[in-house]
Amino acid sequence: LNWGEGASPMSAAVLGGWQLLVCLAGVCCGALVEMVMGFGCTLVWLAILPFFIPTKVAVAVLHPLSLVENLVLLATCWRAATPADAMPLLFTIPFGLMIGTWAVVHVPMLFVNLILGSMITWYAVSKLKKQQGEVPPNGLLAVDEPVQVSKSLTATIGLATGTLMGAFGLGGPPLLVYANEAGWSLDPKRFKANLQILFGIMNVFTILVYIYNGLITRSTLNVSSTLLPALVVGMAMGDVLSRRVDKVFFQRATLIGLVIIGVVDLCKAGVVFASQLWAHEAAYFSTKLERHAG
Repeated sequence: LNWGEGASPMSAAVLGGWQLLVCLAGVCCGALVEMVMGFGCTLVWLAILPFFIPTKVAVAVLHPLSLVENLVLLATCWRAATPADAMPLLFTIPFGLMIGTWAVVHVPMLFVNLILGSMITWYAVSKLKKQQGEVPPNGLLAVDEPVQVSKSLTATIGLATGTLMGAFGLGGPPLLVYANEAGWSLDPKRFKANLQILFGIMNVFTILVYIYNGLITRSTLNVSSTLLPALVVGMAMGDVLSRRVDKVFFQRATLIGLVIIGVVDLCKAGVVFASQLWAHEAAYFSTKLERHAG
């Protein structure tokens, strides 16, 4: 069990000055979004924190915070939960979680940033396009009535959810597809409660695996505890806004912001790729010149 300092290069997570202030603001905004809409905190967090610390470190830092928010949000709406409706997803989610926790260690950062940026941009753009039509009062796109989701679609969504959750803490986008197909979004409280049950289960599993693999260490937990006050403030603000703010306007504003940030993440991946390609070509020509001179 790799628990001590320095167990992994990912244990080195340092934030200070204006960088810390930006990260605190980002955690606060993400917590606010989650309390209002029932999802989205990690999308916001991972759109901001990787600018200041490595993406893999950010994922390890944010998982404990996400679990805290899951439990708090579930406490506000647990009476509306229907756990039996979420059970079919749990047959394939564990396999996805194993794939995701493997990928976060072995997949190069270039691909991590590329996948993260693509997913954030795709999710936000697709939601904005769908919201051009008629939007229900709760601000979420819902089917007219609950439907029986096919076993194949359920298995695919469970696998995708687990993989994204294990790798990035971002199980939300696939789950939203299932929630809308199953009619959860017809009842906002049921929608939030069922999502938090699944998020909570996945977060507990992922945190344990991260600790075992040395991805969550005392250093990452120190950063998590530093960001915790911002989480509390964001949840308090979100709880108030969830009863007052127009959810359609709020969701659209959040999605537009995510589109911008997702594109920036893709640009970062492009810059990393270009710099690596340039370094490779420079090394190649340098070697050729040395051989020619020799």
